[in-house]
Amino acid sequence: MERLSPMVHAAPLACEDNVANVPEVPTCQLDLSEEKEGCEEEDGGWFSVNGVAGRADDPGEAVKTAFQRLSKLLSVNSWSLDQLVKVYMYIDSMADYQAMNAAYVTHFGLNPPVRICVGVVRLPEGARVLLAAKGVLEGRTEVLHVQGVSHWAPANIGPYSQGVQAANQIHVSGQIGLVPGSMEMAEGEAAQARLGLRHVERVAKAMVPNMSFDKVKRVVCYVVGEEGARQADLQLKAVDSSLSEVATYLRVNQLPRGALIEWEVEYHHCRP
Repeated sequence: MERLSPMVHAAPLACEDNVANVPEVPTCQLDLSEEKEGCEEEDGGWFSVNGVAGRADDPGEAVKTAFQRLSKLLSVNSWSLDQLVKVYMYIDSMADYQAMNAAYVTHFGLNPPVRICVGVVRLPEGARVLLAAKGVLEGRTEVLHVQGVSHWAPANIGPYSQGVQAANQIHVSGQIGLVPGSMEMAEGEAAQARLGLRHVERVAKAMVPNMSFDKVKRVVCYVVGEEGARQADLQLKAVDSSLSEVATYLRVNQLPRGALIEWEVEYHHCRP
């Protein structure tokens, strides 16, 4: 029946066509080959951890060794995995995505942090995976973790939550252009970019009903090509012209499910 068609519920966003002759957008190749391990406390009750490498021939073992090192770094500062709000997972090949997910999920409970996962060739020497994270020093966190398939927004395709709210911020997991009801990718950069932005908006509004894009303070768009950056920037401006001022476009080698675009978005000062 047409009324149950996933594409009907995703239209017209999933049917956006690329616009010809869009101006170039400044992009930067994500190069983590010189990334150093470290952690620090940040303003506003946050902390960050960077450059935690996992080295092993087996992809699952590489994730395991990375988490062992991450746990040690956190414990030195009297922090824990339970305080993490966002995890960045940079992997050398999306061919190992499932094996790495299987190892990753063992380190979190029912409400894991949001996650950004991208494929990056330029990792520290010998690293199969590189972890970074952002955590909250104290305070209650609220988590949105939806696994069931619906027409609302994509179900999880990995061991992460769609959104986490803590310390006056909402962090949304990396969003790609999946058609929610079918979990298949929309075709083309423009359609993936616009549909992904709708997912971001719906996750944020599910956590705070009056949330709007004018509360966004950080946007990172991961793309596999220059055309993706151009089309994504155009769609971002269509949603809110001011968002391009806080957006950064990073070129990576691969994205989950063969996506062309992945959005990372943070909302700040979200509580009444």
